[in-house]
Amino acid sequence: MKRILIMAASLLLFFPTTTQAHTYLNDSNPQAGADVGQPVKEIILYFDTKVEPQSTFEVVDEAGEVYQTSSTNIEKNVMSGTMTERLTTGTYTVNWDIIGADGHLIQGSFSFDVHADQPRPEQEANGEAQGENRSTSVEHTRSEEQDGTEIDEEKHAESLESDSTDTKTLSQNASSHAHQEQSFPFITMMSIIVLLGGSSFWYVSRRSNG
Repeated sequence: MKRILIMAASLLLFFPTTTQAHTYLNDSNPQAGADVGQPVKEIILYFDTKVEPQSTFEVVDEAGEVYQTSSTNIEKNVMSGTMTERLTTGTYTVNWDIIGADGHLIQGSFSFDVHADQPRPEQEANGEAQGENRSTSVEHTRSEEQDGTEIDEEKHAESLESDSTDTKTLSQNASSHAHQEQSFPFITMMSIIVLLGGSSFWYVSRRSNG
């Protein structure tokens, strides 16, 4: 009887420990029940303990179609995968199968909604064309601004050259006027000397004749 009680007590102690060691999903991106407004490219699962490399997950839409992942990465308690194609408008379920820290296989799932269409090839092409046109327009505007700047610089240079020419002309006129002003007293003095000399000559000649 004592042996049975001891074994029962041992089992009671063992099972809670085993239960506590199980691994559970803590969080995800997208989150369970989320309503995502853009195409989904990556799924990330966060667990409360480390998960083994053999762990996997899959994504299924409401029609039962399975969407593949290009790669699945596991780092400690995080498992992530990149989708081969973006998940667009629809309801999706993530089914995960992991081997937890206690070595037990644990399964679970959650769902989320996406309300976003993936751009079609022609839309992407139009977007690229618009981007190129916008770039060309910007370059054209810059070119016009540069041309306008060059024209303004040429006009400014011509204006400076014209001002320099006018300054030289004024300087020459002023020099000529100063020269004329300097010549006028000399001519006046010479005229007076000639006049005085003539007058003296006339006076002396008159007295001699007298």
